[in-house]
Amino acid sequence: MRSLFIILSLLLLSHYSFARLTEKEGYYVTMENDTLYGTIKIRTDFNDDPYFFMIQYGAFYEDSLDNSFILNPDEVKCFVFFHEIEYIKFVSVEYYPNYRLFLRAVSEEGFVNLYVHYKNVVDTRTDFKSLSFYLLEYPASSEEDFFFLLKPDGEAVKYGKYSGRKNIARFFSDYPELHAKIERGLYGYTAIYRMVREYNQWKAEKGG
Repeated sequence: MRSLFIILSLLLLSHYSFARLTEKEGYYVTMENDTLYGTIKIRTDFNDDPYFFMIQYGAFYEDSLDNSFILNPDEVKCFVFFHEIEYIKFVSVEYYPNYRLFLRAVSEEGFVNLYVHYKNVVDTRTDFKSLSFYLLEYPASSEEDFFFLLKPDGEAVKYGKYSGRKNIARFFSDYPELHAKIERGLYGYTAIYRMVREYNQWKAEKGG
């Protein structure tokens, strides 16, 4: 067991020691809805893969005059950067009461917006033993922790692989057919995109 802890510690240290700031083409949107284009600097590993859980807390912006500052979820609506073949968007949402966080936008086309939250193994475990067991249960290569669904009135629900049906069914309770599918277990974690798509289509057909 001791050797296992040593191996895990080395893996963890190597995982974070290569974190670096990488420049990406992008823009951010102010609270006044102004869009400013420039360079977005994000945390990445040595393969240039973004550390999404780090980006949730903020990124850096630099304009053409080399002026730079931190993009803070309390001060910026969202920011977008280009990575490989896609634009990736992080949106400031009220994750806890009076606490905002940038979450990656999956879909914002419809009544319910869908985001993904990435777990942070550094922040969620304080001692080495529990961190080691956490990494065994949730490998660092599988960063997605759960989805975050948000309605315009602020109603939100967190939905993960092991969350169960109760809260997600209640979230869609105004749409009886979808609610029934979830309650009967016909729709689960892997059907989250279908849930949101069906709900948004139903909402649009009845006039929002």
